[in-house]
Amino acid sequence: MRERAAIATGFLVTAVVLLAGGCGGAGSDTPSAAKPAGGSAMAGAMPSGELIAFERMVPGAEERDLYAVGADGGEPRLLNSPGDYPHWSPDGSVLAFNACLNPPDCTTAVALLDRSTGDVHGHSMPDPELFTA
Repeated sequence: MRERAAIATGFLVTAVVLLAGGCGGAGSDTPSAAKPAGGSAMAGAMPSGELIAFERMVPGAEERDLYAVGADGGEPRLLNSPGDYPHWSPDGSVLAFNACLNPPDCTTAVALLDRSTGDVHGHSMPDPELFTA
């Protein structure tokens, strides 16, 4: 019971709601059951409608993964592995998050996921010696 409470609290603390017209949600798509190898993003565009983006830490894992779920519920869908601290753009078209996209250097300041295509683009830190997360 304590584990469920911790998961629910973590979900609520890190959840970010996207309001982007329509009634569909991630629950209507086939969920991603397995974590992609090599730290990759999900394929394809994200569904329209309200989505909640959140990070999830699996016990024993070293890093958090980034998921989305429809506001109406459903199965969470893996967006990127790793990924944390998600924030939607004001218009809901882009999800910004932290992730090391170029290990072992990890000079990525921010990763941007384009909702219409599912593509992830990393942007380097202005000064590699300055941690800007």
